[in-house]
Amino acid sequence: MYNLIEFFKEFYGESFIRDYRRISPIETRRFIVQSPKVLIRLLNGEYIYSNHYMSVNSREERNSTTSKAMDRLFMDFDTDDQCLKDIKNKIVDIQMKKPHNILQEEQELIHQYQDILIEDKVAETPINEAKRVAKLIYDTFGVYPILVFSGAKGCHLYIPYNPVLLNFPNKTIELICNDYTSRFNLTTLDPAPSRDANARISRIPYTRHPISGMYAVLFGIEDDYTTIMEKSVNPVVEPFKMQNHMTDFDKYLPEIDMHVSKMKELEKQQRDLQNYRRRLRNQRKCNRRVNIGIKGRYRVPDCRDLAQDILGVPEADYEDYITYKCPFHSDKHPSMSVYNENFFCGVSGCVGALNYWNFLKKYYNMADAEVRDYLIDNYPEN
Repeated sequence: MYNLIEFFKEFYGESFIRDYRRISPIETRRFIVQSPKVLIRLLNGEYIYSNHYMSVNSREERNSTTSKAMDRLFMDFDTDDQCLKDIKNKIVDIQMKKPHNILQEEQELIHQYQDILIEDKVAETPINEAKRVAKLIYDTFGVYPILVFSGAKGCHLYIPYNPVLLNFPNKTIELICNDYTSRFNLTTLDPAPSRDANARISRIPYTRHPISGMYAVLFGIEDDYTTIMEKSVNPVVEPFKMQNHMTDFDKYLPEIDMHVSKMKELEKQQRDLQNYRRRLRNQRKCNRRVNIGIKGRYRVPDCRDLAQDILGVPEADYEDYITYKCPFHSDKHPSMSVYNENFFCGVSGCVGALNYWNFLKKYYNMADAEVRDYLIDNYPEN
């Protein structure tokens, strides 16, 4: 009988080095796994996601967003349903309070979640949009990509190819996904996994979803919604051959990556020009300050440096910005992004965008004169 070890040998490779994350309501742990047997020992049927890079031999490589070997392109199709979201929040609250006990209330909520998911066909639009992209892949490469129902309200699509090293994997994948979104007018393709390597994680096939109680399962282009749900409720590990889904996408990715490299160089030139113009403006401002008798000069700080001086180590450090839990509201997840010129919190009703001056005024409750003196003392002009 076909088993998980055989499946993982095909799906991830006989010998592989990948980064996996165990995510539960009470902890997030990461593992570097090198074989199917080790992965199965870690699974225990719950709370495991994986990412899709091959080379993760060190913490530095694992956290890097550049120059990574990739062997598949991943797309996440997901929808939003307020009723399911409310049930999920109740289940998570129970799991956090009683992480080792399955309560009757939790089981009833899981059954409610399943009933809505199946009867109301909540995941139908993501599944159908993933199938539309899959048909395009078939028309282009002659094979279908891998389709996986997530076990909840969305599905994943994998386009496998021979491993290729990309210098700008995030931007390269973002361009591809934006093209598909525009071409098909997609409404459920989640942009986060396209932009951010750390968000590019998906549930491992044949693992149980902790909220729905259903399983992540592979499905075919001809499977209807009812068939997919039946597979997810009563999963059976089916024979799988990666070769039946292999594309030569790797021949095209370096060309897109090179295009991204040229875009980055152009963006750098534009930033350098903007910085030069900004320095000229700042110099004029400093000259005006001296003329009206202000006691000293300061340089305008990079907001990212200012944030690290005040808020400490960021939650995440990306190429153009860093993130923090917003200090201006009760923030469980990092919602403040700090760029060169501003701080931005996207939470409705919070501060929105702040420049360095207004951030200091609000954070320390300073008057303008106090902000000026703070800048002169901490960021004096060289």
